[in-house]
Amino acid sequence: MKKPFFGILSLALLGLPSWMVAANQLTPSQLEVSHRARSLQPGEVVLIRAEGAVTLARMQGRAFEKTFLLYPSGDGRVWQGLIGIDLETPPGIYPVSLKGASESGSSVEARYELQVVGKDFPTRRLTVEERFVNPPQEESERIQQESQRVGKIFATINPQKIWERSFLSPVPGAATSGFGKRSILNGQPRSPHSGTDFDADEGTPVKSPNSGKAV
Repeated sequence: MKKPFFGILSLALLGLPSWMVAANQLTPSQLEVSHRARSLQPGEVVLIRAEGAVTLARMQGRAFEKTFLLYPSGDGRVWQGLIGIDLETPPGIYPVSLKGASESGSSVEARYELQVVGKDFPTRRLTVEERFVNPPQEESERIQQESQRVGKIFATINPQKIWERSFLSPVPGAATSGFGKRSILNGQPRSPHSGTDFDADEGTPVKSPNSGKAV
């Protein structure tokens, strides 16, 4: 936070010690918010950090029309959470709303902004057999079942923090596809690639990239 110039000058002239400059410190109802990210572009992950003046029991945030959880570190004054920027997010300024509460019930709130800039993802144009563009009718039931299963997995939210430090590769092999890459098959646009493929032999164990569980 920026301290008023006049207040600092006045205390300096009076010769008061710096620890007495308390008027501009965080009050119990305030949060100091910051972020870290490789870039603020579609497809990126943002680490949000919120620090309060008092120990908090819980905190949650909302960004890009989705709710996300924050987790405490240390004495409960510092909280961190991860936000993903969707591939279809257009450039612009997006608010991040944070709300926390102490054990006594007192609340703290903060509003922060992220300025998302555009990103051009590579596009490939391929001419392939029709069966690779539109699956045959006999496969439709299996595709529908798998889509429902994947949807249920993504809809499951674990309130426990399941990530620590850096993320690891799930298999030893190199990545063979780019996240966000777009494909146009036989002139028909397809959804952008929402994951990353890795080279691995059949039977290779797939490890969780962090403290979670591979499903």
